[in-house]
Amino acid sequence: IKITSMIGDTAFVPNAVIYDKNGRELERYGKDSFEYAKPRLHLGNRLVAENDFYPPTTAESVYLVIYTEQEDLDGFTDVIHPARLDAEGRGNYLPEVEDIPVPNSNVGKIEVAIDRVGFFSFGSSSESNAKPTAAAKVETIQPETQTYYHNAIKAAVEADNIPKALGLLDEAKALGIEGAQEVFVKAVNKK
Repeated sequence: IKITSMIGDTAFVPNAVIYDKNGRELERYGKDSFEYAKPRLHLGNRLVAENDFYPPTTAESVYLVIYTEQEDLDGFTDVIHPARLDAEGRGNYLPEVEDIPVPNSNVGKIEVAIDRVGFFSFGSSSESNAKPTAAAKVETIQPETQTYYHNAIKAAVEADNIPKALGLLDEAKALGIEGAQEVFVKAVNKK
């Protein structure tokens, strides 16, 4: 299970608890489980926790509750300064600039990704099987994102940078961008 809290003008510092249908706590992830992740491609600053969770075989359903604590609302979350991020990306000397403190908030955008949805499907009722599918629904890919990956893959192949093209292809597949494999194959066949 992967829980991501996107950081914008404010930061939501998450805690997460998984309960069974009787309200018994199965797993808890405190704020220390969430690590700061620098912006990368289309992903901005974010707090991410990725954990293995295996529900008990007797569990019919589980519930994920994500919340923030009152004590965190008065604090700040430090994000990397853009000048430093740019220098890191270019391999230049890192400027001596401070990280930017972003105020914490009681609201935010949370993304939850669940791999191996089959672990959450028990029994044979169609209702039981429908719940995890709805929970694992991913946001629709923006056309600009698809265009970016298609063009970047073509450009990397044309520049004979196959490792970069393969890396972009893997990212595109992970994001669920359609047509990336076809774009790669056509670009390679053109060469």
